[in-house]
Amino acid sequence: MPKLTHPPSAPPLVVAFDLGTTALKAVLFHGRTERHRLQFPYPLHAEQPGQATQRLPDLMQAFTLALGGMEEYLTRHDLTPQAAGFSNAMHTLTLIRPGGPSDVFTFADLRASTGGYPVTHLHAQTGVPWHPMTP
Repeated sequence: MPKLTHPPSAPPLVVAFDLGTTALKAVLFHGRTERHRLQFPYPLHAEQPGQATQRLPDLMQAFTLALGGMEEYLTRHDLTPQAAGFSNAMHTLTLIRPGGPSDVFTFADLRASTGGYPVTHLHAQTGVPWHPMTP
């Protein structure tokens, strides 16, 4: 078996941001070890039957706080991450329109329908159950 000529490299330092349904999480990982975690909740709006939306200002505020909080922690501990990762809630839609973007429609928003047309789209062919976010 060959000898190692150099020590194995240290695990990477990575910051991960997860934009979830009701909170933004920011986590600092050192390899597989979680070193620091921040969480900033925001409301899921449901003023109408079937509504489940997020407001862009809420998301922006949470991200700004998470970014600032993580930067403060990294600076205080003299750490420099090698990478950053971003994820967001699956099946979210934001309409881009002349007056500005809409609220963010989440997977839990049930107000969409087939418009009275029979369910014969791709999901019917694949066996995926009907859902307002189904293609």
